[in-house]
Amino acid sequence: MNPETNQWLEDLGFTVSISHDGPGQHVRGPDPLEDQQVRTAILDLYQRLAPKERFSFNAMLNRDNQSRAEIQSFFVNLTGDPNVLIGEGGFVDAYDAGGINQSLRADEFHSFRRQAFHDIRHGKASRIASVRDRVMSFVNSLRFMRPASSLGQKCGMDRPDSIAVDLKGNVLTCQNVSAAALAPNGESHRIGHTSQMDQVALKTATHWSHRSECPKCPVLQICKGSCMFLEGPLWEASCNNAYSDALPIFASGIEFLTGLVPVFIDGDIPEARKDIFGFSHTNSNGTEATRKPFPVPVVAA
Repeated sequence: MNPETNQWLEDLGFTVSISHDGPGQHVRGPDPLEDQQVRTAILDLYQRLAPKERFSFNAMLNRDNQSRAEIQSFFVNLTGDPNVLIGEGGFVDAYDAGGINQSLRADEFHSFRRQAFHDIRHGKASRIASVRDRVMSFVNSLRFMRPASSLGQKCGMDRPDSIAVDLKGNVLTCQNVSAAALAPNGESHRIGHTSQMDQVALKTATHWSHRSECPKCPVLQICKGSCMFLEGPLWEASCNNAYSDALPIFASGIEFLTGLVPVFIDGDIPEARKDIFGFSHTNSNGTEATRKPFPVPVVAA
């Protein structure tokens, strides 16, 4: 990147998103912002495109980068712009062994959810698009009684008008995979070629409606099935990440509508998933009780 390339991108109307995890970039790899020439070029492009709403930084959360507030603060400080747009903003899916290592552990679920909810309700994640969009999408799903049957997969790659290709024309499961890689079900992520579109067939994915966990999940309208091509331990880790990531959105939406904060979900879900924030405890008679963790009324859902 340089001023000439930036001018070209601006003149041709490009929208640019730069993948960078803010304070957690070290987990992803080398930080381009540490190279002063690259840093200058990125900020030059930002100053050109951001006022036209054609620029975002895309950041992901992981177990070493759990705070959206810290991510937002990082990019506000980098750009000097309190209105910086931050795309993505969800918890990383466990695409591989590295993704599993960066997934939440069981003893971290509750602390992550409390922190995420705190960041949202105190406006410390207001510039992260996925938070704002998912809260309002969930609220509208309740207001308009949106049926689960209307939901597509989170990534949108189950749509017949969506396609991912590489520069050699290979059609892929999605943009996150290589034509040389196999999906967890043993099928190649190369599902065809653009020269033979009539032979392209997606055999590497499982729609959420065909998984046993998803149709009865209380956060399905928010999660939308997580990653469609994962199976086995990779899927389990990603599902756990997505569930904990969705619960603060769920709680924020309920509070927005009712003024109440849900702390416990009863129903046909695993016991470990019922206590939202880790505030439940057992009474001497063996029944579940909750204490008021926030300065607002709380309710079991």
